[in-house]
Amino acid sequence: MLIEYIIFCFGAGLLQSAWVKTPTRGLSDSYGFLDVPLVFAETRMQILLPIIGLGSLIAEIAVGWILISWWAGIFLWIPALLVASIVIPSKNPAPSFFIGILIIIGSVISFSL
Repeated sequence: MLIEYIIFCFGAGLLQSAWVKTPTRGLSDSYGFLDVPLVFAETRMQILLPIIGLGSLIAEIAVGWILISWWAGIFLWIPALLVASIVIPSKNPAPSFFIGILIIIGSVISFSL
């Protein structure tokens, strides 16, 4: 169960990494939008990605607290987030987002087995 939880935290960390990599309007770096696909530059995605990122953080803490123990919910998501931000170092949030979604779906399926 611990391995599945760490994989789930890695996928959620990739989603949070995609949220951080998404450029916002109004920054001095106007060329940041040239690094991302157009769907991530839209206003809807700039609203949806923080919601998904915060939801995945809350899910990491809740799943760790319920399935393993309080210490897993509080502490184990931090190293997974650090590893997830190092694994895909590009400015493009799309690979982090889609790989994170696939990993989370796979780990949720493995939780139910």
